Amino acid sequence: FPGRLGTLPAFEAEFAAPIKRGGYSNASPMQVQLAYRCSLVLRDLINPYLLRRQKKDIKEVSRMPGKTEQVLFCRLTSKQRSLYEDYIRSDEVLSVV
Repeated sequence: FPGRLGTLPAFEAEFAAPIKRGGYSNASPMQVQLAYRCSLVLRDLINPYLLRRQKKDIKEVSRMPGKTEQVLFCRLTSKQRSLYEDYIRSDEVLSVV
């Protein structure tokens, strides 16, 4: 449901920032409580849009084949390589590394 969580600035002010502040080890009890309440409200807002199944909930899981994974390597095109290298050098990546 587009717009369900408001605009990005509204979401950040109403949910992201309080939850983040409440998660710090030096958060005050009030910040922790506010973060918890915000997370509950957020959970209730998005819960109708999430589909969660556990193996015990699916009777057919015992008849399903095992998971098979394959790793395939392929060469990047010159455009893909250029975009990748630009991303690796971006401020966003450098701030994490």
